[in-house]
Amino acid sequence: MQTLLAWLTGRAVARCDHDGALRLAHRFFWKTGAAPFVRGEILLTAGRYPEAEAVLHGGLSGAQTPVDGFMTLEALGNVLMDTGRYEEAERCFESVRDLRPGRSVARRAMAELLLRQGKEPERALELAGRALAVYRGSLLERLTCPERLGETLAVHAWALALHGSTSEAIEQIEQALQGRVRKNRPAFAHVRFLAGMTMKSLGRSTEAAEHFRGGRETDPTGRWGTLCAAALGESGSSGEEAGPM
Repeated sequence: MQTLLAWLTGRAVARCDHDGALRLAHRFFWKTGAAPFVRGEILLTAGRYPEAEAVLHGGLSGAQTPVDGFMTLEALGNVLMDTGRYEEAERCFESVRDLRPGRSVARRAMAELLLRQGKEPERALELAGRALAVYRGSLLERLTCPERLGETLAVHAWALALHGSTSEAIEQIEQALQGRVRKNRPAFAHVRFLAGMTMKSLGRSTEAAEHFRGGRETDPTGRWGTLCAAALGESGSSGEEAGPM
């Protein structure tokens, strides 16, 4: 039953129905130890960072199982990354990686954290490549989170672009945009954001703007749509006619 309830909540998130997901989470999880993580993750996906941070901090202090603890810490790391608190975010991701070395997400997030800052490109590429290998080697992740492949490929593509591997980066972006990730709107918007950053790194500003617009349209009120809109705004673009980045 708990698995079914989690699936229903996850489907609401996948549709970008953040308020609906929060209602389901309150109804189904409010008495469980997973409640802070579930609510905090939804608030993160909605781009409601102050609320998400407050809920996740509370969840860390009251986590009842190791799984609740590391997933809450992972979500908190993403809040901190998006709000520019990079050192704190890195500590969260490193802790999760050490606690769960067989899980890909923290490595992918650490790579994206470095890429957003434009530093340690070699380390970013190594982390992204390792995240991809861990994901492909995990039957659990492949069965339960198929959309994760697209997100991980896209982070790896961005790192490749910074190393001048143009054809390989473009090929990975094309792969990232296919498959099950298209059925999860926040994850697909994440891939569009990463695709935009990859194309921007390659100097392909028109294609970058197209990806950012696509991400904004896919997740118009959520985390990734907001970041895509901000990326368009950095180039002075607005509306449907974004200019070169």
